[in-house]
Amino acid sequence: MKGTLEHFKAVRAEVLLLGGSESPSFLKHTLDALSRVLPNVERVELQGLSHGAALDGGKPERVAQELRRFFLQPEIHNPKLADVR
Repeated sequence: MKGTLEHFKAVRAEVLLLGGSESPSFLKHTLDALSRVLPNVERVELQGLSHGAALDGGKPERVAQELRRFFLQPEIHNPKLADVR
């Protein structure tokens, strides 16, 4: 799948990458790589949480908080506002 990561450069939507500080390193490397190629990306690392943070045994309320914050940003609903940033 050589070169597949480059295809993500074409994504024009605002993207939120959530990761946990306790997640396996291969997932962190994946988020690092995506962060470098996605043109409109925000990355959040949830301290003390792992890949299962959204599950009942994790902290689903913390994940929900980040999703709410991200999706309630004005530029998510009106991409023209992103030019003002």
